[in-house]
Amino acid sequence: MTTEMEGSQMTQRHAAPAPPDRWDRCQHTVLSVGDLICLDTTETPTPQASIEWASHLAAMTALEAGEAANADEGRRVGHYWLRSPERAPSDALRAEIESTIVETRELAKQILASLQPQYVLHLGIGGSALGPELLRGALGGSKENGSIRAENYHVLDNADPDGLATHLARVDLSRTLVIVVSKSGGTAEVRQGLQVIANAFERAGLALAPHAVAITGQGSLLDRTAQAEQWLGRLPIWDFVGGRTSVTSPVGLFPLALLGGDLRGFLAGAAAMDVATRRGPKENPAIWLAERWLEAQAEQPRAMVVLPYSDRLACLSRYLQQLVMESLGKRLDRSGGEVRAALTVYGHKGSTDQHAYIQQLRDGPDNFFAVSVSPCPAATFWTPGAHRSQRCPSLSVASHKVPTIRRPR
Repeated sequence: MTTEMEGSQMTQRHAAPAPPDRWDRCQHTVLSVGDLICLDTTETPTPQASIEWASHLAAMTALEAGEAANADEGRRVGHYWLRSPERAPSDALRAEIESTIVETRELAKQILASLQPQYVLHLGIGGSALGPELLRGALGGSKENGSIRAENYHVLDNADPDGLATHLARVDLSRTLVIVVSKSGGTAEVRQGLQVIANAFERAGLALAPHAVAITGQGSLLDRTAQAEQWLGRLPIWDFVGGRTSVTSPVGLFPLALLGGDLRGFLAGAAAMDVATRRGPKENPAIWLAERWLEAQAEQPRAMVVLPYSDRLACLSRYLQQLVMESLGKRLDRSGGEVRAALTVYGHKGSTDQHAYIQQLRDGPDNFFAVSVSPCPAATFWTPGAHRSQRCPSLSVASHKVPTIRRPR
């Protein structure tokens, strides 16, 4: 209510009702999981479909316990055991995972001390390249403690002679570590790239073996080659780990160790997120996202646009593109029925996209939903249900027509 003087008369006017407090509205649209992640769905429609999540959570529990995920091949899916070895289905596997983590860290430490590499040439495709590339950008930096500087960590993920030559021209091979990643050990593109690099070492009068580490399946062609030629080191990729989910295996841990990253902290964060996604629907960030993504596609298929507003997360949309599309792009369901299931994912840095295809997203067909991601400083967002002075460090993921996620820096 306002009071004003009009001539000699005092009049009272009632102000327009104040809009609902955004904080109050956020009580039901923002999910904060400790200092791990904050999911903001304030700008998205409230899900209308009722999904019985108990059976899905039970199925995930069975998978994590070691039940075969691929009925045709009888293969298990166990990348979550890599960050929580105590959940492995056998004591022997738990011990093997734990010892591999130590071995990975020690091998990196030994190589940094003995070879003292200034550069890394990392050969891999798919998740074997995108995972390390994401870690390099998100967690790497300009290190002065003997570890590899992020800008000197070269990821070679394409059998393009010109591209390989460009990377080779940027390094001093005598100060270069070569990492070759192939789960099968016979990936054609990786073998071609390795041959190009081996030829370059030969022309420089250098032996490749004292500069090379293999990350591959035990007993694979690459593993046997590295053993016979006495490469600097060999690290495993287990059969239960897919390339697109291998970032918490030596595929991601070894590069992270070379870059000076905190392996234990990285694994602890991944394990904590696994715990969060085992919760019931009201506290589970994965279910919150899934409900809204399903709601967005209720009337028609929509692509998911990922817009990271951070240079460090520039590779995130490419990483998610492979992770999601390779996982969900299926012609048949598990019972053999044809479904042609898919979720198209694309995106780039948010600021760049604002001057590119966001124009189409704004004014073109209504055939997408968007998720924007930006790391936020600590104490930026409040924990729903808590006093406003109790702030939660989080990473901000906002979305247009869909959710918003936030994680700590």
